[in-house]
Amino acid sequence: RVVCRTRPSPDVEGVKVLSDSELMVDSSGLPQTFSFDQVFKPEARQEEVYAACQPLVVSVLDGYHACIFAYGQTGSGKTHTM
Repeated sequence: RVVCRTRPSPDVEGVKVLSDSELMVDSSGLPQTFSFDQVFKPEARQEEVYAACQPLVVSVLDGYHACIFAYGQTGSGKTHTM
């Protein structure tokens, strides 16, 4: 599963959540649309994000391997999401 969470900040420009599974990025005047299994809007609560990750966390506690990968530039909200 690939899930995207956009940064909860009014300073974010060029990123628009189109649906629960798509977002559009317009960083150079040429908008691109990306699809994910799930997209969280900027106003998504931590509880919603955790609910999506909970099965993965339970699997780890049961002894299975798993990975949560947070990617983004400095100050983009990785620690906030984790």
